[in-house]
Amino acid sequence: MFGGVAVATITEDIRTALNLPKDVQGAVIADIDAESPAAKSGLREGDVIQEVNKQPVKSAKDLLAISKKLKPNEKILMRVYSQGRSGYVALEPK
Repeated sequence: MFGGVAVATITEDIRTALNLPKDVQGAVIADIDAESPAAKSGLREGDVIQEVNKQPVKSAKDLLAISKKLKPNEKILMRVYSQGRSGYVALEPK
């Protein structure tokens, strides 16, 4: 779990199911806690986290490694691929 989000690495099956372009890499949101800061910022299942605080995310493992380095209550800026385009989402600590 990362900020109330469970993620998975993008497989070919996931890529096909979500109709993701070949060049989109990252950690796909598999499950999200409706009360989490991530959900309140507008993230949804199927969104792909591509970057956290300017660090590229190529897999769920990358996201986990980055999340371990974050300080408690640190603001997080994520680049997320959602509904056909990439954009930035800021997560505020609880």
